[in-house]
Amino acid sequence: NAYDGRWSVTRSCEKFLDVDAFTDQLVTTLRGGEIAIERGKVNQPGYLTLHGKVGDDGTLTLTGYAISRSKRNFGREVQASMTGSLARDPPMLTGGWGGRRCTFTLGRVSG
Repeated sequence: NAYDGRWSVTRSCEKFLDVDAFTDQLVTTLRGGEIAIERGKVNQPGYLTLHGKVGDDGTLTLTGYAISRSKRNFGREVQASMTGSLARDPPMLTGGWGGRRCTFTLGRVSG
């Protein structure tokens, strides 16, 4: 796949209920057109996992979940879905993280 390689991901999420807005960095590797982003300890607050497949045209949908660290939902599973394209400049995905709106901006680290 033309998009295979290592990618940096800047995740920016808006303020939602009692959780402040934030921006953080993730790194992932795309192999065979498949992408997986995972961080934290499985089933512990702060854990996240997202998976998807990149189309030949660069379109990408990521789905998964996180375990909430917010006071309101501490320890609860929060569903996530992001869509966008690696072919746009800059490569970007938008979507929902529970009820919160988030944007992922990607940059290729190596091919």
